[in-house]
Amino acid sequence: MSRLISSCALLMAVIPAFADVITNTTCSVAIAGVIVSNTGPTSCHAALNVGGENGEASSSITNTVSSTPTSVASSFNTSISTAATSGLGSATFSGTRSLLLSSAGPVRSGFLSFDELNSLSGFGWVASSATTIGSLPENCVASGFLGAPMCTGSFGTFGAHGSGMIAFTLGQSFMFIDSVQASVSAGGGNPHFGSGGTSFSFTLFEADRITPVVISEIPEPQSGVLFGASLLALGAIRAVRADHSRKNSAAFQAG
Repeated sequence: MSRLISSCALLMAVIPAFADVITNTTCSVAIAGVIVSNTGPTSCHAALNVGGENGEASSSITNTVSSTPTSVASSFNTSISTAATSGLGSATFSGTRSLLLSSAGPVRSGFLSFDELNSLSGFGWVASSATTIGSLPENCVASGFLGAPMCTGSFGTFGAHGSGMIAFTLGQSFMFIDSVQASVSAGGGNPHFGSGGTSFSFTLFEADRITPVVISEIPEPQSGVLFGASLLALGAIRAVRADHSRKNSAAFQAG
């Protein structure tokens, strides 16, 4: 019985977090037909020396998420590079965070206040970030040489950073998706590289644009299934205990 209780407690403890973050890095170097590659969830490194030619590629990514009852924020910090080589060195990375959220109260008109920063910058690389809140999308792209990324979409910020307040429907569920991805390849005898960070935070307000609205996470389907299974297991434990108690009581009275 104690083992069953422990198993049930463990099952409830390992229910996954509602936030979904997928980070992946891939590094590869190719010289004179020889290729070496390496992958990792948050960082990678690959190096190669063929006939006196050297190639090297590396990349890394970190990410964070924070929330309060009335605001949500997500951010990624990234770096990526290839060494100067007459061969071909390349590095890539990507990361995505998705949250299923809802706002309290009935369906009604309100506002979304946001603040974003996109500081991706590099030389000889291509990087992009994308943010979606409900039906509101935004895409930012940085490529080529040093310079700020350009953004297009619903939030109206053309450059690398900005803030604002736009209309938003309250009282219903919505997805918040934030992602970043980049790739860089060596060439021209120069090191190619990129680094920087992206962040996006938002708060919901009532139609008066002053009163904040509570934001809640909605469990993923698999989390709900596991939680339901845990409740069923607990119910089974209680039923077994009750039956065992009745049998002991009946035996005691019969004796």
